[in-house]
Amino acid sequence: MSPSSSGNNASATDNAELAQGATVSVAGRVSGRGLLLLTQITIGRFFGPEAFGLYAVGWTVLRLTGLVSLLGMDTALVRYGARSRVVAPGSLRQVVRLGIGIPVVLGAALGGSIYLAAPALAASVFHKSELAPVLRWFSLGVAASAGLQAAAAATRIAKEMKYAVLSEDLAQPALGLALVLLFAWLGWGIGGAAAASVVSLIAGMGVALLFVRRLSPPPSAQPTPIRRLAKELMGFSLTIFGARFFLTVINWVDRLVLGSLRPAAEVGIYQAAVQSSALFAIILGAIINILAPIAADLWHRGELARLQGVFRTSTKWGLYLSLPLIVVMWSAPQQILSVVFGPDYVRGAAPLVLLVGGQLINAATGGVGLLLSMTGNHVIWARTAGAMFGLDVLLNLFLVPRLGLLGAAIATSVAISGVFLIGLFQVWRLLGMWPYDWRYLKGLAAAACSAGAAYLVGRWAGGGSWVGLVGLTLAAVAVFGGVLLALGPDAEDREFLGLLQSRLGRAVGASGADSQ
Repeated sequence: MSPSSSGNNASATDNAELAQGATVSVAGRVSGRGLLLLTQITIGRFFGPEAFGLYAVGWTVLRLTGLVSLLGMDTALVRYGARSRVVAPGSLRQVVRLGIGIPVVLGAALGGSIYLAAPALAASVFHKSELAPVLRWFSLGVAASAGLQAAAAATRIAKEMKYAVLSEDLAQPALGLALVLLFAWLGWGIGGAAAASVVSLIAGMGVALLFVRRLSPPPSAQPTPIRRLAKELMGFSLTIFGARFFLTVINWVDRLVLGSLRPAAEVGIYQAAVQSSALFAIILGAIINILAPIAADLWHRGELARLQGVFRTSTKWGLYLSLPLIVVMWSAPQQILSVVFGPDYVRGAAPLVLLVGGQLINAATGGVGLLLSMTGNHVIWARTAGAMFGLDVLLNLFLVPRLGLLGAAIATSVAISGVFLIGLFQVWRLLGMWPYDWRYLKGLAAAACSAGAAYLVGRWAGGGSWVGLVGLTLAAVAVFGGVLLALGPDAEDREFLGLLQSRLGRAVGASGADSQ
């Protein structure tokens, strides 16, 4: 076999893995985030902006403490799990146990601290005494939040996405939505909504642990000494935690500052804008999930050319799949908030436009943070995220008292754009990888035509109703896809789409057979 044919076969294998994983991951992520968004919409509509603002602060505290408890172990699990499968199979079970156990224990400790300190936090930090019971409910879910993320990551070690999708993206949000509706019907108030989230996190972690037990093979070789393995995991995960903490909190600082300095109703309105702006990042997150184990595997094997190809393909399709949704959000921000959350939330339109701008940079730069982390440049990525986090805090503290919701959106968008653009430069400088070429002009042309179609449909049908909003969205998506097809897909695009179509066809066929 010639080197060229061998390289083509390797590229085909990479694209097959990416397409297969992306099919499952995107479908699961879209479904899961859709359920989470529906839960947020339900809470916002049932209880109004003020109660929704209290929920948003409590949810942010839960996610923040869950992130601290996780300590970057989800990324460490994928990296060291992939290495164990290649060079030390006997250590895989130890990696999984440490990677899940440490976040759960730490989460229990932090959750207990939040529970005890809830009255003081509510009164002294957020100046809202009514927040205390909400914080106490959410504190009970910290360990489960960290444990669910770690266990779901462990199921991805073998590049199998379905188990993480079933536990993290489907079981947990579906149960959460059902319980929110039940508790609201029982009249439990916003505390019931918080309780629903906690119960669903615990159940989701249980499902993920069952899948981990199925996937973890018994030791087949001499395991790595537990102390050395724990030291390696903690050393890597703590650095990853620094990057993850700073990067994630960039998206949460705005709500914490708003919660401290502005009325709860404003936090609720801003939360509606944040939830809407995060929709298109679902696709990027799903592709990143499958890119992680593939990148780790290729890096450990020293196959940098294949890693570059996977980076290029995943970045392109993450952007292509996101652009139509971005067009819709920029075309009709007021209509989206009014139709989805209610007329009380229209004030969030301008912040929504700014937040989408920052997330566009996120989508356009692909998995730069993941590449830096998986290739041993995690310290540099952590420093970049830390610098942008500091800038975000300063901007929020300066702008929120002066501009309110708009100031929070400006600060967040600047910080998000900065961290990913710097990360893109670092990937080019350190790894020599660059995902863009002239072929991206096709996507820009398709986006321009899509924006024109959205504008015309919006003028003709309006976007002030569900029917108008759905029509505008369908027009934007159809025109974007039509222009891309008319301009002709590239060879790698045809290969990727063919594999994606084949995978979807097998999935539909299997579901049809199961239903008979």
